[in-house]
Amino acid sequence: MILRVINHPYEFDMKNLCITFFPHEKIRLEGEEDPVVVTTRRETDGSFFVSAKVYDVYRETTAKPEPADEEHLVLSVTLYRLLSGILGFAPPWGVLYGVRPAKLMHRLCAQMGDDAAVAHFQTAFLTQKSKAELAHEVMLHENRSIARSGPKSFSLYVSIPFCPTRCAYCSFVSHSIEKTHKLMTPYVDLLLRELEETSKYAKELGLELATVYFGGGTPSLLSPAQVGRLIRAACPVSGAEVTLEANPETVTEESLRGFREAGVNRISFGVQSARDTQLRTLGRPHTARQARAAFAAARRAGFENISGDIMLALPHYTQAEFDETLELIEEGGATHISAYLLKIEPDSAFGRTPPEGLPTGDEAADFYLYAVEQLEHHGYRQYEISNFAKPGYEGRHNLIYWDCGDYLGLGPAAHSCMGGKRFYYPADTAAFLQDNAAPVMDGGCGAEDYLILQLRLRKGLSLPQYKALYGKEFSPVQLAFIRNCVKNGYAAFDGTTLALTPAGLIVQNSILAELL
Repeated sequence: MILRVINHPYEFDMKNLCITFFPHEKIRLEGEEDPVVVTTRRETDGSFFVSAKVYDVYRETTAKPEPADEEHLVLSVTLYRLLSGILGFAPPWGVLYGVRPAKLMHRLCAQMGDDAAVAHFQTAFLTQKSKAELAHEVMLHENRSIARSGPKSFSLYVSIPFCPTRCAYCSFVSHSIEKTHKLMTPYVDLLLRELEETSKYAKELGLELATVYFGGGTPSLLSPAQVGRLIRAACPVSGAEVTLEANPETVTEESLRGFREAGVNRISFGVQSARDTQLRTLGRPHTARQARAAFAAARRAGFENISGDIMLALPHYTQAEFDETLELIEEGGATHISAYLLKIEPDSAFGRTPPEGLPTGDEAADFYLYAVEQLEHHGYRQYEISNFAKPGYEGRHNLIYWDCGDYLGLGPAAHSCMGGKRFYYPADTAAFLQDNAAPVMDGGCGAEDYLILQLRLRKGLSLPQYKALYGKEFSPVQLAFIRNCVKNGYAAFDGTTLALTPAGLIVQNSILAELL
């Protein structure tokens, strides 16, 4: 399609609105021959002329802003109405794009009250009633975070959905950088706008940003300059934990030093295995040698908080492979290790074609118990099912998740929980890039969630706190079940705190089924 922008500065607004109506069209700003042509022009008297030709249908109209009107909004509304009349459908979010609806609703409520703000949201921006009510609901949930006990803080997860290659076990939303390199800059620009708005909104709510986590995908594909801009836009408090996930083959000492100077103070390497044959089976593009080099470069770059991810129960897995991988990471100076059992996801390459030599369930459990024993022996204390750390190096960001704290996720498939309510962005990078992705409500974080998440932690569930927060107590039948778990080595219980042992963590789902 052709979009003509004549004598006004609102090209960005017009492009985004056209994308909303024509998501599969490539927009050109000049040309003569095209089935779809949209023209927007400011006249000499200050009015706007808007026309649209969609195949054999042509319509035009004019609109003149009043002195108090926002010109770009008047123009957007005029074009929206023209196109919706031609095409016969009205996008549910009206003329909104590139803005978090809850933040806009927050400002409107402060100006005119809740009921008037919801009504104005519909009429001014042409949103559907359900979308205006959703924006108001999300705003209320976010505002409730102020009233939560403890420090007024939240955490931020930033999704970077780009990877050098797609690993065989991966089902996360990610895109090959070879095909999507051109999308990196506009994606970062969009994140910057979102983070700047989020920072302003957090200040209005009296919230401080305690941790930032760049996850992926492969965040180390970003340049240090891009990461620095994103961190500055987010405005974390002094001393905040700022983590960047990195693949060993994507970093150099220079880039790591740049990330450190940009504000990253925790680096997390995806190692998975110290055996190159296994790495090739997994579809990992790096080698063991590159992993060793990445750890050494990180130390020289000034990182003191270094984490390494490893996978257990891989095809043809042995305890010797684990020992080699632990040695690589420990000698690399890791202060934190995440050790995950391989899970075959249906949407992954392994899900479509399972590899040969996978351990049985019992064998996988034995590998897990062996890993816990060895990691503890080497000074990595288990504090969560899959996470181990030297004293004082526990992942502060992930602890926010497991303690049911407030966290906000930005980007495709990023999840959030604010004020006890969960929501997420759909796993649609194209929609996010087109500013066409709105958060989806996903229920609340209540007593069940708290119980499940606390029992992931080795510190366990405090029964007095459980009662104080949710008014919940275990029944005599449940207490009898807990005592039986203790007897069989699956749990520890002193009357006030219930904690699962490593053996109990393996069968956590079965234990939870009796307690929920």
